[in-house]
Amino acid sequence: DFTACDVCEAGKTSAGNGGACATCAAGQSSNTEFTACVDCEAGKSSSGGDGTFVPGACTTCIAGKTSTSPFISCDDCVTGQFSAAGGACTICTAGKASDGNSGACVYCDAGKISGNGGACADCDAGKSSRHPFTACETCAAGKISTAGGRCTRCSAGKTSTAGSSNCAYCAIGKASYAVDTASSACSQYGQCACVACPAGQYSLNSYICASCTLGKASIGGGGACGSCAAGKTSNDAFTACVDCEAGKTSYSGGACADCAAGKSSSSPFTACADCAAGKISSNGGACTNCAAGQTSISPFAVC
Repeated sequence: DFTACDVCEAGKTSAGNGGACATCAAGQSSNTEFTACVDCEAGKSSSGGDGTFVPGACTTCIAGKTSTSPFISCDDCVTGQFSAAGGACTICTAGKASDGNSGACVYCDAGKISGNGGACADCDAGKSSRHPFTACETCAAGKISTAGGRCTRCSAGKTSTAGSSNCAYCAIGKASYAVDTASSACSQYGQCACVACPAGQYSLNSYICASCTLGKASIGGGGACGSCAAGKTSNDAFTACVDCEAGKTSYSGGACADCAAGKSSSSPFTACADCAAGKISSNGGACTNCAAGQTSISPFAVC
C-alpha cells in the first residue's frame, strides 16, 4: 500500500532516490546497508553449485575450488595445491601433493618425493623415500628398488650392492640367509649379506651352507669341498684330510674302508697287502704276530 519503505533483498541495492532495488552484477553482492554492490570475497562467487548465475548472491566455493576477480565462478585448484571450503588455493608443502580440485594434501607414497607445490615424482631405481618424502635415499646393500618403488630385501641366497635395482646370487662358497633366520652375519636391520661358508662346509643353492661329505674337506670360503687324496679321508669336522688308519685304505674323495682279514695297509694307505708269514689280521686291523710256537699261511687270517 506504499505506506512504508522495505529493505532491498540481499544482492540488490537502491540509491535512495525513489528508485526500485536493482540486482548487483555477476561477481558482486550488496553491502550490509544495501546501498552499494561490492565484489564477492575470495573463495566465494556468484555462480551456484551448477555453475549458473545466482543473482546477487555470493556462494562459498566448495573444498578444492576457489575464486578470484571477477568472482563469477569457482575454479579448481591446480595440481600441488588445495583449499578448504571458502578458502584460497594453498601450495602443498614438500613431501605432499594433490591431484587438483582437492580439499587436502596427502603424503607421497614411498618411492616418490615432491617439492613445495609439486606433484609426487618417482625416485630412480635403486633409491626410495620415506617420511617426510622430500628426498630420495639410496637403498642399502642387500636391498633393491624399481623406479618409484620401496627398497625391498633380496631373497635368501641373493644380495646386492647399495643403490642396486637387481639382486644377484651369492658367489660360490658364500651364502645369505633368510631374513627371519638368526645369524651373526645379519645387520641390525635384519638383512643378511653373502658371507663365506665356514671351514668344513660349502654353499648349497647360495643360501645354505652344508657340511662336506666324508672324504672331502674345505678350509672355509671355498667354492666347494675338495676331495681328499687316496689314502686319506676327512676329519670329523671336514676341515682337513687325515691319513687312514693301519688296516684301512681309501680312494680319492672316499671314506677309509677296512682291508679284508689277512691283509693290512701302511702309509700311504692306498692298497691292502697280505700280512707276512707268522702274522695275521682281522677285518680292518693291523698285522699282528702269532704267538710263540705258531705261524700263519695265506690267507693269514688265523695262526
